[in-house]
Amino acid sequence: EKWDLETHDTTEDLFTSIIREKTNKAAQLRETLEALTTDGILQTTEKENLNRRAEEELKDLKELANLLIAPEFLEGSDTDRKKLRGYFHTLAITEQQNQQELNNKTKDLLKNITPFNWPLEFPEVFTRENPGFDAMTGNPPFMGGKKITGNFGEAYREYLVIYHAMNKRGSSDIVAYFFLRAIQLLRKGGNFGLLAINTISEGDTRQTGLEQILKWGNSIFSAHPDEPWPLDAAIVTSRVHVHKGQWRGVFHIRNKEVPTISAFLSSREEWSPKKLKANANLSFQGSVVLGMGFVLEEEEALALIEKNPRNKDVLYPYINGRDLNSHPEQKPSRWVINFWDWPEEKARTYPDVFRIVEEKVRAERSKKKRKLYRERWWRFAEAVPGLYHAIGRGAHFEKHPEGWQEDDFTSQVMIKAQVSKTWAFVLVPNEWVFSHKIIVLSPNCIPLRSIFESAVHYSWTYKHCSKLKMDMTYTPSDVLDTFPFPEITKYSEEILNILGKQLDSTRRKIMLERQKGLTSLYNFFHDPMETDGELVKLRKIHRKIDTAVLEAYGWSDIKLDHGFHSVPYLPANDNIRYTISEDARLEILDRLMELNHQRYSKEDNITDHFLKD
Repeated sequence: EKWDLETHDTTEDLFTSIIREKTNKAAQLRETLEALTTDGILQTTEKENLNRRAEEELKDLKELANLLIAPEFLEGSDTDRKKLRGYFHTLAITEQQNQQELNNKTKDLLKNITPFNWPLEFPEVFTRENPGFDAMTGNPPFMGGKKITGNFGEAYREYLVIYHAMNKRGSSDIVAYFFLRAIQLLRKGGNFGLLAINTISEGDTRQTGLEQILKWGNSIFSAHPDEPWPLDAAIVTSRVHVHKGQWRGVFHIRNKEVPTISAFLSSREEWSPKKLKANANLSFQGSVVLGMGFVLEEEEALALIEKNPRNKDVLYPYINGRDLNSHPEQKPSRWVINFWDWPEEKARTYPDVFRIVEEKVRAERSKKKRKLYRERWWRFAEAVPGLYHAIGRGAHFEKHPEGWQEDDFTSQVMIKAQVSKTWAFVLVPNEWVFSHKIIVLSPNCIPLRSIFESAVHYSWTYKHCSKLKMDMTYTPSDVLDTFPFPEITKYSEEILNILGKQLDSTRRKIMLERQKGLTSLYNFFHDPMETDGELVKLRKIHRKIDTAVLEAYGWSDIKLDHGFHSVPYLPANDNIRYTISEDARLEILDRLMELNHQRYSKEDNITDHFLKD
């Protein structure tokens, strides 16, 4: 290139000038192309020539752009990427070696990644005054946050977090990053409309995507949340329309005019609730087994115990979400081998059981990426010692938390299926092993189980949890750690405990009589045509629980208006529920949100004061 370095203060200034001139020239060629009509072969040929010339102007810049972005995909530490970033930046500006060598270095790092450099693909869009697109539309892919790293690598995940989410971390669906990229590519005053799954307004995905978009001064001006996909009930979508800047027009949700639209895709100004220190260690996720060879049929497990009673030390009934929701007695259908945190030498002292794991698990675990999973193949991937110590079974472990003392063995524990359409917390025997899809609550929660069963806690959970299809995912970090409990008096605790026992006994009686599980039971419960006496009694107990919980909060002024309501937060084909009125639900949510804010602020102030002292 014919450039005079003496006219520039630094080599980098020269580099910048080259980029500016080439992109401006390419933009002019594109604008000329777009102004032409296509009336015949001559005009078509002229357009093709103009586009080819524009591409030639940008070819070297695209290769340099790839060179500059390549370090972000180095699988290594942030320090490694930073060093390589600086080296490549200098290399791009000053290197005089063969262009092919630079391209080879880039390809080695990018591997199979093909960067799409928007400003170089659309120079006429990004070199103009107020740069960016006027409008964008699309249907981004969706992929759970934990799968992004597995499919694309840690470096790519870090790239998304750093450059698109402004270091906002969390287990966000990949669709959130498409929303963030779309708002970055718009010009001021531009709009985009994207079709996403319903998680766009839930949990970490909402906090990473829509909440940040609004925080940056933009507006959601239209939304169609929770729409079942035609002909496929397993997919629930949300259409979201965003304006870059402050929207001055009318807001619509499902074509209905509303005063505003929040990141929750609701018509109310809302904020993400904060975790409360008072709720720490109230819940645990069950064991991550990672290897079906650990799981046995009941007959096989009992035969092993009959052969050698000592095998009972490592064989346990194994409850999962399906058993909990479908079995009339909430009993496990299978057993599991559990060597806790034991060393291999101790596990081998149970030869008949150990042989099963060695034959059926070892080969599978040898293929896992995590070194710990490969080397400790005879143990669960995650034995969750915190859970079993908390519920009085810590004596099984070799190692214990600091200060731990062996507690009395409690007979029952309260659990819930993590993913479920059904709202129920169940007391089960304490000696079982719990699947990773089971949420186990601290024994301290059992006397207050009516609060968990109430419409108050359900409303909070449905608002803040993520969904699988339309089934709720009870993730404690989103819904329990943030939930502001009422200040319980001895009298209210006694009332709530009595009602909880009545609920448990009535529910079990109906399931045994009908030989139905929890899911079927609550389908009957919400059916207006079901008038069986025991179901009527069950509805009455739920009403009493809701009233008692409101009294515990001091909110008796809220009129609950129980009945069969068509609820707006469920699809039209399945939205009849025996529950409180929509006005009551919204009022409860407002008060819970304010209470969370007050509790969090109080805890935060106490912490600040302590740190200052």
